[in-house]
Amino acid sequence: MERRIVLLDAALPLFANRGYEATSVSDLAAAAGVTKPVLYEHFGSKQELYVALVGREASRISDAILARFDIKEPLEARLRSLGLEAVGFARGQPDAVRLLLQLPVGDTEVLAAHERARTGARRLVAAGILADPLFHPSPGMSREIAAALLADLHTAVLERLVNWAIEHPEIPADVLGQIFLDVLWDGLSGSD
Repeated sequence: MERRIVLLDAALPLFANRGYEATSVSDLAAAAGVTKPVLYEHFGSKQELYVALVGREASRISDAILARFDIKEPLEARLRSLGLEAVGFARGQPDAVRLLLQLPVGDTEVLAAHERARTGARRLVAAGILADPLFHPSPGMSREIAAALLADLHTAVLERLVNWAIEHPEIPADVLGQIFLDVLWDGLSGSD
């Protein structure tokens, strides 16, 4: 089990910065300090290693963001917390975020791993929305459909937010968290 963790840890910066297609099994083995046969003992293929890594990193970001998420807090406080935790994770684990936000082409299992990660994130957000007793859907929508739509919008905004957090380290986390809150709380109308 420890060797698998070493392999996953060594693979993260390679896949995050080069992408799936441009990273070879030789690169992965060399980064982990093992031979290709040792890598294949733990992961049957580059694809299997990549899929496992996407799953691990998706769980890590979900756990980190939700660790301080308190459904009992007012919605405004929850949104601010969500934004701040996402920025904190992105700045502390930029390779994980780069990996998860990639859109690899070609390999169906790799694409499916990314879709599972995104679907999992949307489900977590939707569950948090549905758990809020004050949440009321827009007219003509069920609570479940409205929550799913809002979760999709929230995760799309979070993806852009964490990209900005990595690309613009000079912008303080609380500023980015406030922008996230403003977009989701006030919308883009610019009204007070």
